[in-house]
Amino acid sequence: MRSVTSFIILLALLVLAYILYMINGFGFASWGKPQIIHNHNIVLEKIEQLGKLELVKYKFRDIYDYTEKGYLANETVGIIVSGEAVGCIDLKKIKSKDIFAKGNDSLLITLPKPELCYWKINQQETRIYNSFHIRMNSASLYGKAYREAEKFIEQTARKSDIFDRTKESAEKLLKPLLQEIAQKKIVFLYEK
Repeated sequence: MRSVTSFIILLALLVLAYILYMINGFGFASWGKPQIIHNHNIVLEKIEQLGKLELVKYKFRDIYDYTEKGYLANETVGIIVSGEAVGCIDLKKIKSKDIFAKGNDSLLITLPKPELCYWKINQQETRIYNSFHIRMNSASLYGKAYREAEKFIEQTARKSDIFDRTKESAEKLLKPLLQEIAQKKIVFLYEK
């Protein structure tokens, strides 16, 4: 009889422990899991006034093999790169001398030359598909490969028609807006 009572009490304690575990009442469910502690000491360092109007974004995909030849072996990393470059015009560069009234019905506006606002690799969409290295720390090899791939995205964007597309986009976006505000015909010219 005593062993049956002990068994029932033990069974009741196990059921109670299971219930506490499931509802995480005493933290049983978090046993064995790493505890994450956040400690930030962020300071606002600088505020910059921006005037760059992003007008076109090019997305690139590249299959890139980066190899470093060494004494012991050639180290290689193959990357499927996803990147982008954005064409913009810096509106802060427009001065009052760049706006000229031509007659009563037209405004000539000289816009700054289009430029690349930024270019970058999209880390979430970029994948390493092949890797051979003898270093214990492969991060250096991967970092060099990523930097070279990013340079190539910049070079490719500069060789493309991104600046012409930026001008076209400025015409489509800004001209109707400025014509509505000024109630005059707008003609864009660009710095050389």
